Amino acid sequence: MIRIAAWNLNHRTREKNIPVEAIEGIRLLDADVLVLTEFVDGLSRITFKESLVEMGYTHISISSRITNNNQVLIASKTPFITGDLMPPTTTEDAATNFLHQILPNHGLEVVGIRPPSYKSKDDLQDYWYQLSNIIDYTQDRAIVFIGDLNCDPFLGRSSGSLALKKLRSAGFIIPNPEGLWSYISYNGTRSSRIDHAVVSSKVNCCKASYITRYGDIILAGPNYEKPISDHAALVLDIMK
Repeated sequence: MIRIAAWNLNHRTREKNIPVEAIEGIRLLDADVLVLTEFVDGLSRITFKESLVEMGYTHISISSRITNNNQVLIASKTPFITGDLMPPTTTEDAATNFLHQILPNHGLEVVGIRPPSYKSKDDLQDYWYQLSNIIDYTQDRAIVFIGDLNCDPFLGRSSGSLALKKLRSAGFIIPNPEGLWSYISYNGTRSSRIDHAVVSSKVNCCKASYITRYGDIILAGPNYEKPISDHAALVLDIMK
């Protein structure tokens, strides 16, 4: 079994503090591969990265930072090599929110993604047109695209939802995770299921779930619960 965990840390575009509870939450997720979206790298991350290494994540890669855009971090307990897939070129943040790594020990490729929250309909359509073509190109590879997709593939008719539905028709698998929501608003009045994985047919995915808490550690919730983030962790279990 291989476990991939993806979590939006809600850093937006700032180098926000990563509390010790977040490190403990990551430990409890017990993933072989960790994908952090809406991550912002910087000098204050040294201790955090050291903590990841102590947990066994001896291989860490972070997408490039361009201007004030956020990034993607992938950490693995086994070696990886940089993948060949290039991100959409719509805008700079399309590039910084895309990271491809190949894990030879698992015979698996992982792409961490977070589609930007575009205000322009044209930008949104162009992004999803490019991203869906990138994903479709990988049909014959054992690959997982995972992260905060900013849309629900099972609900609505946004550019992202429609693109993901077409990918499902083309043979890609999008597991419907266990759990009520993956994002919740600061006051708890709105929630949605926007964190997902797109898995090629070459990958035997057996379970996906949203994790919001471990005991007293609240990974995600409304502000009055003092959560670490406004996004649950998405956990994907894959059979070897």
